[in-house]
Amino acid sequence: MITHMKQILAPRRKAGFLLAHAKEKANRILDIGCGNNSVNCVKSCCPDCYYIGIDVGDYNLGSNAKSLMDEYHVVSPEKFADKISDFKDSIDIVISAHNLEHCNEPWKVLENMILCLNDGGSLYLAFPSEESVHFPNREGTLNFYDDPTHIWCPEWNEILKFLVQHNIKVNYACKNYSPLILRTIGKFNEHKSNKKRKVLTGTWTYYGFESIIWCKK
Repeated sequence: MITHMKQILAPRRKAGFLLAHAKEKANRILDIGCGNNSVNCVKSCCPDCYYIGIDVGDYNLGSNAKSLMDEYHVVSPEKFADKISDFKDSIDIVISAHNLEHCNEPWKVLENMILCLNDGGSLYLAFPSEESVHFPNREGTLNFYDDPTHIWCPEWNEILKFLVQHNIKVNYACKNYSPLILRTIGKFNEHKSNKKRKVLTGTWTYYGFESIIWCKK
């Protein structure tokens, strides 16, 4: 129920992407940067999938989340990009939600994500917009540099160019994702968010913090 509500409020985010592809019966999903119990969302949308999670550490993962994973790989940041290449030509859907900005080798990570996909496979990308380096500072991360683990700010045009160069078809792209309902909530909450210096419901969409791309190999 919660997952479907998220899809209604923000249809182009991860839950919406997964639900849009659920009818394709994609049975192998690779979740790159799988912290914050991401598997719960994936399994809720695609309950019959074979789920593979990869990350550089345990980030807000409960025991229940781990029990839902078919495979879970934790590797060092230095080996992260290479580990992704182990799944070459074997994945139906790759999820990368707020992962690239944390990577030591983001271009290599992106290239290996593409190599993982089967022909016709789908890729979901979400990352902070490049404008976020100028946003106000807020607890919960509104300015790109609010998160000390952010080490690389993706450039929108360069990401799109890279995808095209690797023969990836972009089906949806939004540099500053701001769906109406959440943007309205964010506008209503902005005074409180600014006063508390904290990200509240809708703050990201009010500012257009997030860049989102749906694409296919």
